[in-house]
Amino acid sequence: MDENPSYQLCFLKRDVETNDDEIYNIVTGTGVTYYNYYAVAVDGEEKLYVPTFEDADSIINQLKEKDSKNADKLAIIKKYETEQKEYTSVDVAVTNLYEKKITQEIKNNMGRVTRAGNGGNTYKPVAISFLKPVQASITSRFGSRWGTTHKGLDFGAPTGTPIKASAEGTVTFSGWNSGGYGYLVIISHGNGIQTYYGHCSKLLCKVGDYVSAGDVIANVGNTGDSQGSHVHFEIRINDVAYNPEFYL
Repeated sequence: MDENPSYQLCFLKRDVETNDDEIYNIVTGTGVTYYNYYAVAVDGEEKLYVPTFEDADSIINQLKEKDSKNADKLAIIKKYETEQKEYTSVDVAVTNLYEKKITQEIKNNMGRVTRAGNGGNTYKPVAISFLKPVQASITSRFGSRWGTTHKGLDFGAPTGTPIKASAEGTVTFSGWNSGGYGYLVIISHGNGIQTYYGHCSKLLCKVGDYVSAGDVIANVGNTGDSQGSHVHFEIRINDVAYNPEFYL
């Protein structure tokens, strides 16, 4: 609803059969409905829509706090249209609009193999902020290992430690993997982006579940081709594994 509506005087012919409800229906039925909402724009291009200014302001403030690469290009546009847009929640908006800056550490490592199986490709920016699946030390890094390519990071933690979803998305696999991952969870985050959580001892989600960042999805274990209790974590873009260290 418009915060400052305008009014137009009109007259209706009224007879004894017409009541106030009918008059209201005639007026509203012949008028044009306008929707007041807000667009969050990047460099002048409208990216998504929210119902209130407070929502839009919260999105921009959170992106600035995260030091998003596009923080200086964000703007709020007030909309007054006859067609209502589909609204986006604040959390989803922050996740979708966030752009991680290429830090000096990433620049220093651009010469390393950062994409599994192809040393000619390095860091690939994505508009998602990832959390660590567990707060634990890295016991094995991405890259060449034992004559093969290790496609993720291993976080060493005791069996039973909760594993958290690194970002929101839909669970597309939750079960036993015969390729060495043991009990495995795969979450799809849209735009070809997936995260893998391998060697779990217990799975706490099922295919089709929608999870938020930080939701517990499994427990750390030692299943599959594993030499100790840990979670193997991967980030894949269009089914190609990239070094998770550049995204966490």
